[in-house]
Amino acid sequence: MSAPPDHALASLSVPTYRRLWLATVAAHTGYWAQAVAVAWWLVEQKCGPQVVALAHFSSSLPVLLLSYASGWLIDRFDYLQVQRLSQGWILVTSVAMIILMCLDSTSPYTLLLLTSLMGAGVALRNPAWQASIGQIVSLRHLSSATVLSSVGFNLARTLGPLIAGLLISAWGVWSALFYNAITAFVLFITLQWPPAYQPAAAPRTAAIVAPISPNARRWLGRLCLRAIGIGLPTSALLVLLPVVASSEERGPTMYAWLLGAFGGGGFVAALIRPRLVKALGPDRLLNIFSGVFAACLLLVAWQPQGHLLGSVAAAGAAWLILFSTLNVAVHSHSAASCRGRALAAYMTSAFGGMAAGGLLWGWLAEEFDCNTALAMGAAALLCGLACYRPRVCQGTEG
Repeated sequence: MSAPPDHALASLSVPTYRRLWLATVAAHTGYWAQAVAVAWWLVEQKCGPQVVALAHFSSSLPVLLLSYASGWLIDRFDYLQVQRLSQGWILVTSVAMIILMCLDSTSPYTLLLLTSLMGAGVALRNPAWQASIGQIVSLRHLSSATVLSSVGFNLARTLGPLIAGLLISAWGVWSALFYNAITAFVLFITLQWPPAYQPAAAPRTAAIVAPISPNARRWLGRLCLRAIGIGLPTSALLVLLPVVASSEERGPTMYAWLLGAFGGGGFVAALIRPRLVKALGPDRLLNIFSGVFAACLLLVAWQPQGHLLGSVAAAGAAWLILFSTLNVAVHSHSAASCRGRALAAYMTSAFGGMAAGGLLWGWLAEEFDCNTALAMGAAALLCGLACYRPRVCQGTEG
């Protein structure tokens, strides 16, 4: 049974969670600044939509390939050790990217390779951070803390791209990459401080062979299918945003504003989400906001240019509610001995769908056009909603 729902920001009253959340948000902010820089550099090099979409694919693919390995490590070792290891790897990769960019000795595919290597560090770090939440906060604050982790990711979409747009406009792509390295270093240093919580008392070796019960495995399978069905079509918007922004002829600033609107919509959604959960229930929220996101894709594809911010902000709100609801469900249903593997399976499914979307929507935009690809993404989301909507969140909130 889940704890009663708490207000949206309640978990920030826990000092350890607040410190780690702020540092993690800063790191995500830098990561999104780096993502904007890489995507816009590819646009400046006159790469086609398919190559630009590969930037999204190259960052999502490591999550697909490595998340379950991360879950195994999380269930075997301390969450903090896994986070330290992965953040150190991210820091080294970000420094290598800066050096190559400053020496002007990089190519699109070298940059995509480094993006994949950085994504490998993120694939190890994010499940460890998610799994540690249950050790940092009480059950009463679990829903708030889990949603705030998604809010932090979306908040980074607001601040990171805006900062990147300013930096790129003033000093060039390298400056946004440097900002990413600084924030990665901040989180790496923060993780060296001893946390004010203790890992689970159960022997970590037992977690390797501790089986997931058949009922939990069946439930997790349904949730992972739902995550794929949401992740693949919703990725169309994020994959093609650089192309949409370039068609507006306002350069990296427009791209930054669109990503900022996406993140801002998510932040607003997080504040009202507890009331929505109480009024509608989490499973109904998944169904309603899947439809909302599909409508936003159609609006971005069909509405006149210059009026995109509202539609993208609404899509950001829907995205936050969809994935935070699934995230809370995984935390609430998973036992501590297998939470790392459950979170990793969920993230593999969600980001695997996004990685596949990075290839699919980029190819469709190349073969047809960007607006057609966005409309096809909306159609895929609506078809998935019509064909498969299991009740995977029942009993997790409300």
